Amino acid sequence: MSVQLPSVSTVEGVVVRLLLAESKGLAAPSYDEEEVYRGMQAMKAVPDNRLYHHPEQFGAPGALNYVDIITAPGQFQGFFRDESGMVHLSASVQQRIQEVVRLANTDAYRPSARLLDDAMQVTRARITDPFVGVTRVDGIAVKGGSYGWQHEEAVDLGGYFLAIPASHGGIIQGNQFYTLRASFPRI
Repeated sequence: MSVQLPSVSTVEGVVVRLLLAESKGLAAPSYDEEEVYRGMQAMKAVPDNRLYHHPEQFGAPGALNYVDIITAPGQFQGFFRDESGMVHLSASVQQRIQEVVRLANTDAYRPSARLLDDAMQVTRARITDPFVGVTRVDGIAVKGGSYGWQHEEAVDLGGYFLAIPASHGGIIQGNQFYTLRASFPRI
């Protein structure tokens, strides 16, 4: 039986593609399936937190679902909408996802099938934000929860975003997760 992803025209299809595109690949020497799963949970919490906590502050005024958050301009690299509202993926994101699906459909490479299964499980599950209990970062009051991430070696997001320290598990498989200062403005 061939593995297929839900259509990119659905919320589920966009979320699972985001998780697959942003998770550490199987070829990485430090790949850890449990940590990648935990990272996917934190990633899924980001659009959820942004949707329910002032989406206009994240470039998505009037957002109604995760797709509106994920495709908001400048928010999630490689995910965007065209003028007619259709969701599109950049060529590099599409290529990465296609490779995972191709490998998942190859019997000799079962770890890719597990990666895809994990991404689908997280996509379909309730939100499990591993950082919801974080209340302070370096003595600064924070909202708690995941509000962003990027590769751990990238320049800090700055502004109201605060990097969740490694001591709180804020770096997962090469991704640095961020929460927001408690002083994040309310509109």
